[in-house]
Amino acid sequence: MSRLVEATERFLVSDAPGLVDKLTEILLTTSARMASLRRRLPAKEAEEAKAVEEAFGQGVAIARSIAESVRGHGEPGAYAAAANIVRELGRLLSDAIPNGMRLVVRCPPGPAIVAMQPSELRRVLVAILLALARAEKARKVVVEVEHVPATNALGPRVWIVLGCDARPVVAVAEATDRVRPLVQARGGTIEPALARGVDGTAVVVQVPSAC
Repeated sequence: MSRLVEATERFLVSDAPGLVDKLTEILLTTSARMASLRRRLPAKEAEEAKAVEEAFGQGVAIARSIAESVRGHGEPGAYAAAANIVRELGRLLSDAIPNGMRLVVRCPPGPAIVAMQPSELRRVLVAILLALARAEKARKVVVEVEHVPATNALGPRVWIVLGCDARPVVAVAEATDRVRPLVQARGGTIEPALARGVDGTAVVVQVPSAC
């Protein structure tokens, strides 16, 4: 499972916002460890450790400012090629999936453009996919992208279905709740669903499409 986590981390940090988020996470972790170490040190050394801890805190603040700036300069109507991103995820995970587990990726020939920042879509995919892959007795994980043409009631949309052959998976519901605000902010939805080829747990991410 550690190889799977490493692969998803590489997937997340393949764009600028993801890199900044990863830097912030590392700084926060190091700062917390320094604070724990400082409490166990003699007074003089603890004072020096406090200065280092404060420096890490400043680094966290700067990293967060950079993240806000990077995202703030992104186009409000930025788009992502959902099928291309899912294919990239599949390639990265192909050698990282635990033994005995199979990853199935189905995508349309086209890019399946969605009205969502690429970094946001990556975060949504990774959160749900990791929860599925960590499910007890899960042996098959499916990620499927489908472009749905416009109807009288709705404009064109892209469906991304993620599922596994284990149920129920509480962690999947929790992951879905964590990323739901990202999807809803782009006019999309994320709900329980059925995944083709697996009888277990699945969710569908529906996001407006550009065409």
